[in-house]
Amino acid sequence: MGYFFGGISGFFWALSGVLYSYLYTNYPNFNAIGVLVYILLLSEFFSFLNLSVIFSFRSRKIPELKIKYAILPFFSGVFGGAVGMYAYLMSIQYIGIEYTALLSSSYPAIAALLACIFLKDKLNSVGVAGFFILIVSSVMLILPSYQHKNLDYFYFIFVCICSIGWSLEVVLSSYTMKFIAPELVYAIRVLGAISGYFVIIFFNKIEIYSLLHLLTIRNSSIILFVLASGFLSYFYYYKSIGLVGPIRAITMNITYTIWTVIMSYLFLDIDVNLMTILCCLGMFIGTCITLSSRKVPL
Repeated sequence: MGYFFGGISGFFWALSGVLYSYLYTNYPNFNAIGVLVYILLLSEFFSFLNLSVIFSFRSRKIPELKIKYAILPFFSGVFGGAVGMYAYLMSIQYIGIEYTALLSSSYPAIAALLACIFLKDKLNSVGVAGFFILIVSSVMLILPSYQHKNLDYFYFIFVCICSIGWSLEVVLSSYTMKFIAPELVYAIRVLGAISGYFVIIFFNKIEIYSLLHLLTIRNSSIILFVLASGFLSYFYYYKSIGLVGPIRAITMNITYTIWTVIMSYLFLDIDVNLMTILCCLGMFIGTCITLSSRKVPL
């Protein structure tokens, strides 16, 4: 069942991305990303409230923490939660769900590489070969986009920021869990995400009152489906981690690239050629090889 839950989590993550792409494409005057940023902020806030209640029942004392162990998970929330998700949504808007989903799925392999650099984890020759396959597949996927006149290479920076942000979250959180409880790491991570969303809202001047009057029954229902799909993806992802471990769970979760290609073809009328399919398989295989070669799980 752990493998099944991991695959289902990938399905729902793909569905949330495709629905957001549909919302942005069919409602050009609707600030979809502004609404979702506020909702993501609220979801992180309620997560923190729930964690606070849990901690209050378990212990009345807040454990003493060294500053360095508190800073790392805080920044993992900033990079992975706020910056990573915001860049993911921006990437969908500018380069499309198909490129965003495929390229962002490289984050586990990037996390493995960062762990080798900063945490001195070992990546053997098989892992290096897997990472090479991932890079080649990514380049082959991006190069044909030059033929699209409306697609600027500059906007690929958003999916790069997304992948690096998610990778940093994995590495920083995993490292900190060696010294403090996972629940506390997650709580500090949520605080970091909340702070990051406030900064994004402030600098982008996203006013909640200007968004509310644009809501209709139809686009509101799509937003609810986006959020529900995202929630179910995380829910089944963590169930999968509990049953089969993080490496196998991540491997099954990144099948969202395959689901995204299928859904984009069926519901968004996006042409899927043989090169896209081969690149998709190459990135998936490369990431799986890199993950399976690691001696220490993330």
